Amino acid sequence: MHLATPLERSTLGPGVFETVRMADGTLFFVAEHLARLERGARALGLPWPPRFDPLRALGELARALGPGEHALRLLWAPRALAGCQLIVEERSRALLPSPLTVFVAESGATPLPGPAGAKTTARHGYDALRAEAGRL
Repeated sequence: MHLATPLERSTLGPGVFETVRMADGTLFFVAEHLARLERGARALGLPWPPRFDPLRALGELARALGPGEHALRLLWAPRALAGCQLIVEERSRALLPSPLTVFVAESGATPLPGPAGAKTTARHGYDALRAEAGRL
């Protein structure tokens, strides 16, 4: 199995990603994750579908990892020479910080980074929200 290097994960522009939970070989909410990945790609104007089937790629990685709890990351993003590339890899699961700090705001008080309904690699909007929350 090929594991993506940091250079392979670097992108030329915003891409979309999804993280799928796997427990003992069962992938959770796969259809929903794949639908959101497609919606996000189309919202960003990325070509769809990928050359490789994301569902098949998830299944291959799940079989290779074997039993246990895993988080599988799908990334669809522009690359220098390859156009868009699909990367499927195990994502490390970081422990929550202690103490955990949560910022809460009234619904609609802060506009969320777009496009709506897509998880993108464009982090500047989230970084601005985090900086603003830190000033409160």
